[in-house]
Amino acid sequence: MNHHYLFNSFGVCNPELEKIFLSLDEQIEDVFVLYLDCAFEIFINKSLKILIMKKFLLFSALISTSFLANAQTADYKAFKVDIGLGYAIPSSGNGSGIKAGATFTIEPHYRLSDVLAVGLRLESAALGYQESTGTGTKTQVSVLNSYCPSIEYYFTKEGFRPFGGVGAGIFSQKSLASSNGNATFLAGGSSFGFFPRLGFETGHFRMAANYNVVGNNSSYASFSIGAFFGGGKK
Repeated sequence: MNHHYLFNSFGVCNPELEKIFLSLDEQIEDVFVLYLDCAFEIFINKSLKILIMKKFLLFSALISTSFLANAQTADYKAFKVDIGLGYAIPSSGNGSGIKAGATFTIEPHYRLSDVLAVGLRLESAALGYQESTGTGTKTQVSVLNSYCPSIEYYFTKEGFRPFGGVGAGIFSQKSLASSNGNATFLAGGSSFGFFPRLGFETGHFRMAANYNVVGNNSSYASFSIGAFFGGGKK
């Protein structure tokens, strides 16, 4: 198995690491061949299986080299915390009734590189709508607390930095409904939800738009402004 190209094609010269790969070559090939036999349950020759393994190792080396290169050239501090206040629009309700809400968000982030960050969004959203029905007025107020791991990708490295991202996690909800003056607490609960996100940062200012897709007809859009602490230039 020729591992020499795995290293020199990326401009890396590490003879000791290459020796380790060579010494383990036979064992790795035999284990990988056995794995393919069990997984696919087909009869293919050993040379094809070894070729697949080489492609897999080359792909892994490429990903690892790319990640290390980004980590070594990072211009920004790794850890930051976003704090934001926002306006929310619930999807519940029909017609031209009033729909409004507010959000408060805290989201710590860890930068994997200058353009990629992972985080944990902790958000509280108060949502309400009121509409007229044929027999009176219907009002509902809900409070949703969410705990969602997230990931963001920045499209630029300097100045004005637009980004896109996604997140998913648990949304817990409590609601109060009123119809014709009669108020009722609705059964609370938790459900899985997710959100796509677009926004930008400039300096330490941050603005983002999210659409939270939540079960139980509790989806909502939010538009937040705020700031982040930490995470600036090194």
